[in-house]
Amino acid sequence: MSFKDLDEAKRVVSYYAVSNKKGLKVDHSDSHRVRYKCDSGCPFVCLISEDNKNQGFKIKTLHLEHNCQPTFKNRRATQQALAHYFKNKVQNNPKYKVKDMRQDLDVQFSLNISASKMKRVKRLILEKLEGSYLDDFNRLEAYAQELRDSNPGTNVVINISKEALEQDSQKHFYPLAWAVVDRETSRTWKWFIQLLRNSLELADGEGLTLMSDMQKGLIDAVTHVLPKAHHRWCVRHIEAN
Repeated sequence: MSFKDLDEAKRVVSYYAVSNKKGLKVDHSDSHRVRYKCDSGCPFVCLISEDNKNQGFKIKTLHLEHNCQPTFKNRRATQQALAHYFKNKVQNNPKYKVKDMRQDLDVQFSLNISASKMKRVKRLILEKLEGSYLDDFNRLEAYAQELRDSNPGTNVVINISKEALEQDSQKHFYPLAWAVVDRETSRTWKWFIQLLRNSLELADGEGLTLMSDMQKGLIDAVTHVLPKAHHRWCVRHIEAN
């Protein structure tokens, strides 16, 4: 088994120790290798060191024999290892309670983790997730500027929709404008239609025909922002409703 770095290797060994209820201690560790032995003196040994043929690290020695009793307070259940285990669960449910996280570990691994440690684990996960979200959002302005530079005359507005379509001479539809919002509501649709009106100089919508899927928030937005526009419904959506 190979690893991209020692941190990944240590995380995998920690998960092995927790899932198998085995207590492991670090017998030696430096920037080039790490060696684990059993807390109770079993024959188990795992040596991971640099891979001389390829980049990264690999297991060089592995004896899996154990004759010790299961452990329920495991030193390999580090905050980093637990944070990696719970990352996707907390990302999907930021309100995941600490007591439920502790119960999860008890059911899955018979592992007893204190409430205070579990709180630190959750805080660590949320801080990492918030950082990744911020990094992604911080790239939006650079992306917007690239659009402006490569497409002169393009209006790009970032405000923390769906898409509007246009038809060309070959009767092919293409995106005219699009937006990303948390959900489709009257508020977000009004914001989108107002930007579209300003960008295309649509005034009150006179002479304009819009076709949509009868989304209630969009109907309200068009009525208020483009009161003289003709608003028609997509036949497929009428049939489906």
